[in-house]
Amino acid sequence: LISAMAKASGGSEWDRALQLFAEMKQEGVEPDDRMYSALISAMANAPGGSEWEWAVQLLAEMKQGEIEPNDKTYNSFISAMAKAPGGSQWGRALHFFAEMKRDGVEPTDGTYSALISAMANASGGSQWEIALQLFEKMKKEEMEPDDVTYTSLISAMANAPGGSQWERALHFFAEMKREGVERNEITYSSLI
Repeated sequence: LISAMAKASGGSEWDRALQLFAEMKQEGVEPDDRMYSALISAMANAPGGSEWEWAVQLLAEMKQGEIEPNDKTYNSFISAMAKAPGGSQWGRALHFFAEMKRDGVEPTDGTYSALISAMANASGGSQWEIALQLFEKMKKEEMEPDDVTYTSLISAMANAPGGSQWERALHFFAEMKREGVERNEITYSSLI
């Protein structure tokens, strides 16, 4: 049910998901990694931007309860940092990415896509250099960037402080085409 609330059309029903989670615990049902992951995903998908503060609190609670976060948990968490209202919490996203690796959780292509999105959405202009480093690391680890990854990277180039990195953006757009990665209206609007 919490997972369904995280995926509600128009944005998650994050507040109802939190109420249900509290009710579940009051009834003596022990939460597991899937429940926390779904709840953190609900925080990431809140309408109008993520409820990232709740995501931080839930991840801490999860760890205090000795429930091991998995790649889905961290991916949802990093996504919540990327979608923070007023600009991403990119520094926190990087901090928890490092924590993820220290915990022995292997990053996925979704992890890198969420991180690159966090760099693209930074307040005051993107962290495009870091986004580029993450993209290169992803490819070095033999992960396949998808349309979300490329679009986030192009957006990071477009939102560079001091002026866009439009030539780099065009380079990655051409690379998408060469690699057979689908381009959509979001990709084109990021480029334009």
